Amino acid sequence: MTKKVIWKSASGQTIESLSLTEHPDHILIESIIIGVEEDKPLYIHYQIHLNKDWQVLECKVRSEQETLFHLQSNGNGSWTDGHGQPLPHLSECIDIDLSCTPFTNTLPIRRLNLYPHQSADIQVVYIDVISGQIVPAKQQYHHLGAQSCPITYAYLSYTSGFSSEIIVDQSGLVVDYPQLYIRLY
Repeated sequence: MTKKVIWKSASGQTIESLSLTEHPDHILIESIIIGVEEDKPLYIHYQIHLNKDWQVLECKVRSEQETLFHLQSNGNGSWTDGHGQPLPHLSECIDIDLSCTPFTNTLPIRRLNLYPHQSADIQVVYIDVISGQIVPAKQQYHHLGAQSCPITYAYLSYTSGFSSEIIVDQSGLVVDYPQLYIRLY
């Protein structure tokens, strides 16, 4: 089963076209983001491979000319780079958070499957696509309401202090991320 989603940044400067394909034993995400970021042209293509439990196994991020990031995981918090070199500073991170997309919020939302009014603190691999920084980051997701759609989560980054409410559909895909992204399709 394949789902297609298109998001626009609130600034109107970037647009993302994403394809999510669920297979019986794994999930594949492919996406392209184009636009302008920090007054520079932006073209990002990323692929994320997940197991059926929504744990990240691999993430590749490319620009037009080169691979920017390639990370692999055992799904339980052990990470390596694209050459198989261990990345111990990322240990215990299960999810990833790419700075240029609302999609990576779906990863912990689906993996955690929180009940209404339940919350969870998590460690993620935060990837700032523009600066090239890859760091662990502590975040919190709190399910704010009923199971019916749309579903609202309170999001908090302990690392940066940023917080927002995120509205998602029944699949956990962002519908509205106020002041950052809105889904067009």
